[in-house]
Amino acid sequence: MRNIRIVSESLEPFIDRQQAGRLLGWEFHSLRRAGVVVLSCPGPDMVVAGELARVLGADLDVVLARKLRAPSDDAVALGVVLEDGDVILDSSAVEELGVPGSYIAVERELQAREIVRQTSRLRRTRHKIPLRGRTVILTGESVTTGGSMLAALSAVRQESPKTMLAGIPVGPREAVDRVGRHADSTVCLKSPLRMLPPEQLYVHRDIVDEEQILAILGEQQRGDGRTQVKKPKMRLPARYLLRHAFARCFL
Repeated sequence: MRNIRIVSESLEPFIDRQQAGRLLGWEFHSLRRAGVVVLSCPGPDMVVAGELARVLGADLDVVLARKLRAPSDDAVALGVVLEDGDVILDSSAVEELGVPGSYIAVERELQAREIVRQTSRLRRTRHKIPLRGRTVILTGESVTTGGSMLAALSAVRQESPKTMLAGIPVGPREAVDRVGRHADSTVCLKSPLRMLPPEQLYVHRDIVDEEQILAILGEQQRGDGRTQVKKPKMRLPARYLLRHAFARCFL
């Protein structure tokens, strides 16, 4: 197994995705101003990635690959559709689950259409950053099974980066280990023995639309706010701990 580091087994949620990105930035601080590219999938993951890139003074881009979902469990990946339309199929998963070719063809077309839609929106103001020979950090707001991050790592690997790193705010150890087997090095901030439901991992979980993603990408392209002055705090302020404890006990 490759290098995997778990920072904490704490059950405390993050205040928000920005805090998670800042904490990851501290863990990767040796790469500050080192020409790194930070990547994530579209959606809430981009908030974490944007903050991480800001802390590191790194380039920021979005991975538009989509996983091919298994018919019995859409968290399981049968492969990945790349941004250019090519497909990487996990033949062992397909064979193990007995997935027919007709299903894969329909799922491939569905995901390819979504990639085309996302590309038309998210690539309209900037071109894709070439990854050949670069050090990249793939991140997101959390992992559950690791399927989506594994699909993204597979897509990134096709572009021949120098080093592929994974930065995970929170996830179960099994999923972190799965990701870690495919990245050169992995950092996970929190991997509690008992995972909380997704809605309890962050105190504030705002909806992130494509206009916000474009704003995050545009801000990083301009180089706004690339500063890091001191190590951020891992623990929550007391008011957030009390609110979280109340929610777990009574809601």
